[in-house]
Amino acid sequence: MASPRGVSYDVPVISAAYARRFLDFMESRGVGSRALLDGSQLSEQMLGQPERFLSINQLHRLFDEAQSAIQDERMPFQFGQRLDLEAHGLLGFAFIRHEGYQELVSRIVQYLRVCLPIMDMEVSRRGPGLSIRLVDNWHLGEQRSFISRIYMGSIHTLASLACDHLEFELDSGTALPIDDWEAISPGTRFRFGAEQCRAILPLPSGPIRSDAGGMASVMAESPLDDEPTQGRVVDLVGQVREHIMTNLGRECTLDRAAQSLKMSARALRHHLKLAGVSFRSMRNDIRFHYATRYLTETSVPLEVIANKLGFSDQASFTRAYRSWKGRTPGEVRRHGE
Repeated sequence: MASPRGVSYDVPVISAAYARRFLDFMESRGVGSRALLDGSQLSEQMLGQPERFLSINQLHRLFDEAQSAIQDERMPFQFGQRLDLEAHGLLGFAFIRHEGYQELVSRIVQYLRVCLPIMDMEVSRRGPGLSIRLVDNWHLGEQRSFISRIYMGSIHTLASLACDHLEFELDSGTALPIDDWEAISPGTRFRFGAEQCRAILPLPSGPIRSDAGGMASVMAESPLDDEPTQGRVVDLVGQVREHIMTNLGRECTLDRAAQSLKMSARALRHHLKLAGVSFRSMRNDIRFHYATRYLTETSVPLEVIANKLGFSDQASFTRAYRSWKGRTPGEVRRHGE
């Protein structure tokens, strides 16, 4: 199955920690990681680095291998169910302290947007409950159904903190009896072949549960400027990376990123240092990937690329790109990578 193509499909956007968890999940199903890694052109070394990020194309190849190994269409939903609060990073514990149910749902969505920026989500009222609808951010081709089911599985686990009965509408079909789906998710109703992909959450009749334990209180009351745990550092790196990717112009600065995260620039610099990265290196890495795709896959003028990537002029862009690649943008455009 061919991977998606485009300027941004080779830009690292997803924490390698998710791929590591996926391999662990597949091993629990009897599929060794070696075969999956060899077929997807990944390595144990890459996935052993918590600060490493993978591209959409890399995930696409990994999921291709997994689907070839296991012919069970419930598999992505079951993997999504493994992505609980801890799997998404300890910062996720904080949101279960909020008493407002709609605020809880909004925080689930906000958190998934940062951790899994493959699809977007929209929250709206639907009758007596709330709806979380998946929205395409990328052209995922035949992988769309697989990835949307991962999201639904994770939403199921997170939303179960607040309610017992959920409903999922999926815009793909299924060859399995509905009973087989409900067997892996008691108290949940499934409807396939719907017009859209969404989760419907009824308003709870009782208080929100704190099943995750005492860590919730600690994380909810801990300010960002405290010394972070490894989970929080990895989460913060992901948030900074997303900020850079969506603000690649001239306003893409450490100060702006810190402001968006409601923390000081000094604290952000310190936290990134603990993760072994810097704002400058992350920004340059993303600029390099975007620039290379623009140069090899589009005819966008160099001065326009320079402006899109936040450089003051074409000459500055050329100097920076030469320092990254050892070749000028013009040379790469003429002769390819």
